[in-house]
Amino acid sequence: MDKKNIYILSASILMLTAVTSCKSPVFMRDVNQNTPDTYRGNNDTTTLADISWREFFKDSSLTKLIDSAFVNNQELNINLMELTIGNNEIMARKGEYLPFLDVGAGAGAVRTARYTPDGAMEATTEMEPGRPIPDVVPDFSLGAYARWEIDIWGKLHNAKRAAAQRYLSSVEGRKFMQTQIVAEIANSYFELQALDRQLEILDQNIQIQTNALNIVKMEKASARVTELAVQKFEAEVAHTKSLRYIIRQQIIVAENRINFLVGRFPQPVERNDATFDQN
Repeated sequence: MDKKNIYILSASILMLTAVTSCKSPVFMRDVNQNTPDTYRGNNDTTTLADISWREFFKDSSLTKLIDSAFVNNQELNINLMELTIGNNEIMARKGEYLPFLDVGAGAGAVRTARYTPDGAMEATTEMEPGRPIPDVVPDFSLGAYARWEIDIWGKLHNAKRAAAQRYLSSVEGRKFMQTQIVAEIANSYFELQALDRQLEILDQNIQIQTNALNIVKMEKASARVTELAVQKFEAEVAHTKSLRYIIRQQIIVAENRINFLVGRFPQPVERNDATFDQN
């Protein structure tokens, strides 16, 4: 094969490679893009998002805590101030589209020193015959200024849009924060109710174990059991009492968590233990 044929073959391969590399990619398309209105044929469209928290929680003590948190929670109050600032910023950005009118006034006085060239000249010069130049020359000014910035490059429009987006993000952030506060208070409140129930069960167990300990002591007095049985029951009673202190500590921790969310000093949390079984 001569050089001419080699050149022709090489050029053909290069052209074929270029055409292949410029070929548009192929994307898979969905055959059926029609999605069902409901999931697995479920016609119930009610979700928890459509239910108000007042309807979801029936416990009056819990709703009082949530209402108090919406008023006194520090993070919510800070977020409310951010909403006010964002709203004022939007109003300020809207005002930048309008022309600005400024009015200014001023007053002053000019007095030239007597023993200077200008002062000596003024002292020997008359404005009109018989009317000398006054020793102090008053100076008054009054003016109005107008300016209007034309938004050619979209600076004002972008600033207004950014302010509106920040305001909307603050609004949605406040809603998310309120949801988090409701969830955390409700979770801690139900935890308190569960701890109260555990404390009642522990008190019942302590009473039962104490009665059993008294029985074992009477059996030991009648030589039916040994001292080992008595010590075993005493250890069980002491262990159950130690669990009671742990539960009490957990109750204080849960109450402090609720007090922090509500925005008040540490204090006992009022709760209705009768609704625990209903929930």
